[in-house]
Amino acid sequence: MIVDAWVDQAYQDSLMERDANGKVTDAAALVARVSLAERGIYLNRAVVISEYEFNNDYTVPPAYADEEVVFVLPDPSRVTPRSGQSLLDTARLLMATTPNGI
Repeated sequence: MIVDAWVDQAYQDSLMERDANGKVTDAAALVARVSLAERGIYLNRAVVISEYEFNNDYTVPPAYADEEVVFVLPDPSRVTPRSGQSLLDTARLLMATTPNGI
C-alpha cells in the first residue's frame, strides 16, 4: 500500500483525503482498509497519515480509539526510485525507523 502510494499520485490522494478540519475522511479510511484486505490484512479501520501529521502529534480520534491502525506514509523525497527497482524493502526500512509509527 505504501509503495503504491509513492508511485501512484491518484491513489496517494485518495489515501490522504482530509475533511475541512484536516481530519482523515471515512472515504480515505475505507480505501486503506480495502487496500490492505486485498493484500490479506483485515483490519476494522486503517488510516494513512503523512510524516508531517505524524510529527505534529496525530492522535486517533476517541471514536476509533479501540480499532484504528495508523500507517505513516514516509515522505516520498526520501526515495529515489529506479526503473525496475522494488521499493518494498525501502518502505519496510523507513516504516521500521519510528517505533509504533511509520
